[in-house]
Amino acid sequence: ATTASKGALENGFGARLPIQASIDVAVPLIVAWEEWMTFELFTEGVHRIENVERDGEELAGMIAGPRSVDWRAEIVDEREQEAFAWRSVEGSDCAGLITFHRLSDRLTRIEVDLDVLPTNPAETLALSLHLAHHRVTTDLRRFKARVEFINPDVYEADLRRNGNAPETEDDNAPEGENDE
Repeated sequence: ATTASKGALENGFGARLPIQASIDVAVPLIVAWEEWMTFELFTEGVHRIENVERDGEELAGMIAGPRSVDWRAEIVDEREQEAFAWRSVEGSDCAGLITFHRLSDRLTRIEVDLDVLPTNPAETLALSLHLAHHRVTTDLRRFKARVEFINPDVYEADLRRNGNAPETEDDNAPEGENDE
């Protein structure tokens, strides 16, 4: 059994292991995008990244944990209010893609796709036991709780000021039907 377990762990090295998770948040797409891009929450499955700062096309932060390690990533692709992709270059070996999908005026789906290359037996174990997937799901739930806690009156006023307010049923009515 020990030999079989050791073999399974060794086979996990060198193979990228995908993590996929999604969550629906009850806010407009632009609100979900802007909150995500504050980088208060950044997950790579095996690791949670803290104190993330952006400098042009690069991200830098610290891997959370008892022995925090510097983390850096390059931004591979960014499409405003659609997708954000990165690849770690220091601290971990992960490539990630976050996509945002408008389901309705006040409902957005966020999908996270991570390809993680484990760098040690602990990471391989976390991936094989789906602990990393659980961490991503938990991080998405935290994000959902935080973003849905924002008072809609606050972000709707900001959206109206910036010309990004969602359409209402009255906006779609032919001219003159809303006049009283």
